[in-house]
Amino acid sequence: MLAIDRVHMLVEGIKDQVDQALILETTDEAALREAGIDRMDMAICAIRNQHVEDGILTTALLSKLGVKRILARAGNPLQERILQQVGSIRKMRWPNVQHSGLHSRNSY
Repeated sequence: MLAIDRVHMLVEGIKDQVDQALILETTDEAALREAGIDRMDMAICAIRNQHVEDGILTTALLSKLGVKRILARAGNPLQERILQQVGSIRKMRWPNVQHSGLHSRNSY
């Protein structure tokens, strides 16, 4: 499992619970490709509702990079529709999630 966030403290907090933890901007296509996201079968985009645009852009990039299964966090029905249009196969409603990044797993 690979965990990605742009906040150093959050990456430090999860690094012992995953195979790899990286600090990077999830809206940067080149950075995602360099991290190997294009080789992932599944990704979970759990970006906080305060960063709706980042969640939508990240989901669109995951889809563009060929991730087959994308679960994305939607804060409301409009976000859910937009996320589905850009590539999310399922929505998640996690109002109390405390991280802002992306978590990926090669196979589920």
